[in-house]
Amino acid sequence: MNVHTLLRPIIWLYNKTHWFSDKEAWAIFKLFAFGETLGWTLLIGAITYRAFDLPGYDIAISIAGRIHGMLFVFYFVAVLITVRSMRWGFWRTSIALAAGVPPYT
Repeated sequence: MNVHTLLRPIIWLYNKTHWFSDKEAWAIFKLFAFGETLGWTLLIGAITYRAFDLPGYDIAISIAGRIHGMLFVFYFVAVLITVRSMRWGFWRTSIALAAGVPPYT
């Protein structure tokens, strides 16, 4: 069995994943992009809190880091499930995924 034969069901499913209208896909993408922004804000705020050596900074970093991590993963999943509905190509999808890494991109 070659790789193409093994991937045929996945490729077929991928080609059928226009689950959302354009308007719905953009709304989902924007929602999770905004959530990712909030996650970055929480994490940077917690790091600033630690820089001033305020009490309980370790808990603040832990909580903000977990929230940011969850929102980071949700953003990536949102990009991957809406990309077909928005008819994005490889490069636009790659840019959207890479934009989740630096703060506020």
